[in-house]
Amino acid sequence: MSRYIYGIHEPNPLVYQGWVVHTVAVGHDPHDGHGWDFRERGKTALVRVNHGYGRAGTIPRPPLYEAFAQRCANVAAASEGCSRWIIGNEMNHSQERPEGQAITPWMYGECFSGCRAAIRAVPGHEADDVIVGAVAPWNAETRYAENLSGDWIRYFQDVLQACRAYDGVAVHTYSRSQWADVVASEARMGSFPEHNAEFRSYRDFARVCPEGTPIYITETNPCAGGTVWVDENRGWVRAAYAEIAAWNASNPTRQIRCLSLYRWPRYDRWYIEGKGGVIEDYMAAVKEGYTWGGEPGQPPEQSELAAALAVVAEALRGVADVLEVVE
Repeated sequence: MSRYIYGIHEPNPLVYQGWVVHTVAVGHDPHDGHGWDFRERGKTALVRVNHGYGRAGTIPRPPLYEAFAQRCANVAAASEGCSRWIIGNEMNHSQERPEGQAITPWMYGECFSGCRAAIRAVPGHEADDVIVGAVAPWNAETRYAENLSGDWIRYFQDVLQACRAYDGVAVHTYSRSQWADVVASEARMGSFPEHNAEFRSYRDFARVCPEGTPIYITETNPCAGGTVWVDENRGWVRAAYAEIAAWNASNPTRQIRCLSLYRWPRYDRWYIEGKGGVIEDYMAAVKEGYTWGGEPGQPPEQSELAAALAVVAEALRGVADVLEVVE
């Protein structure tokens, strides 16, 4: 598991020590044994397991929870390179509802608990971390008797209560421009003045997590409101990582293990691939060597040297194996 807080949503060719967030749609066929290879040198995998996208629902309708849980277990059994699984995504957002059916916290809790039990029943995965899916910030679409306003932080708290046992939480946080100064903004939501309206919305989630809960920010970008990454090095990325490092230094019982930029590939308008200014900003942040857990990581230069030596050692072992066969 990486001690560095750097990450990017989806596989990418950048060289850094940290995290990579994968997203897969698995369906609910309990007889489907297909998996994936999530191994990538130097990067720890976080895999978001979705039932599907759009009207398929990030989790299925309740009658399919058991079948979905078995499919998640099959993915864990058949895949390589992952022991951390995020179940679902932005369950309070209308675009993630199965066939339009709203997902209450208790529905998600039932589904999540079944998935966690099924994954941990797989031989070799008994200690896997099964992580609560991220709740959409600034989204008040899902309302129910205990939360008539649709408050996303109340929804998050109810989800945690409904899930009972979990091994971490995923969080999404964004800002409304790519200028570095907005990262530290204390702006508040007009209709929810107790909640942050900029990047620091992550704090609203983190503060209500039980102490000791691992927190993974699996999506962040300066692109709220439909804007996109501007191909310029404006320092936003460096400021965001410095902000999370400062949070970790001041909050030892609520550590944020990663901050993953959304997203690398050109699947939608929020892509980073090919945007040299953004990549330059990211790699400058990587050079700072920020870690979580209160333990300093190796300076990046040493990490890169260690990785290079590991490659050489692996090559030498291959030569030795060949020589042994020849003898």
